[in-house]
Amino acid sequence: MKFAAGTFWGAVAVLASTLTAGAQFYKIHGLEAGVNATGRYVTPIGNENARTPQPTEGVGFLLNLREQPFSWAGIELNYGYNQFNERYDTPNGVGSQRINVPTVQHEATIGYVAHVKTMWGVQPFLVVGGGATDFVPRQPAPNQWRGAGMYEVGFDVIPKWTPRVGFRFQQHALIYKAPDFYQDSLRSNTWVHQSSPAAGVFMRF
Repeated sequence: MKFAAGTFWGAVAVLASTLTAGAQFYKIHGLEAGVNATGRYVTPIGNENARTPQPTEGVGFLLNLREQPFSWAGIELNYGYNQFNERYDTPNGVGSQRINVPTVQHEATIGYVAHVKTMWGVQPFLVVGGGATDFVPRQPAPNQWRGAGMYEVGFDVIPKWTPRVGFRFQQHALIYKAPDFYQDSLRSNTWVHQSSPAAGVFMRF
């Protein structure tokens, strides 16, 4: 838990530094900062060999920082954190063997935000972008970075009595190649789709 807390506050510091640096070059418009609780479900897109990644479900959190120079478009920065078991079914000559790798996942992504006009306090949005995700085993082994595509579909609920505070509901998703931690026995060359339903709150500044 100490590691998770340190990671959280480290991400907050990075987002704050990004905001300060950006303010030196242009006036910030429509700044929003949000925090969300997330789930994690992974589906393989295709397999190239008999090694099959089957990670467990997981829970975590997602931090958002949005800057909206236009009423209909903006930019979003994300940091995500998850804990789960990366599992692999590998052939062993007479069948298959399951290998478990307890893993922490860190996500850093950026995307373009498009949304429509708020109606009845609800504003749908779509985000498309990409970045990277870092898989860190919770045991003596090297971490591994993977490039990732990212998209989000969701909506914000903005109550009339609290126009600066809203609620966010979304489907946050990543597409990347399954990690193998540089071990041939775990290498599947499989692309996976990671679905992370999320709900949280955000504040406008």
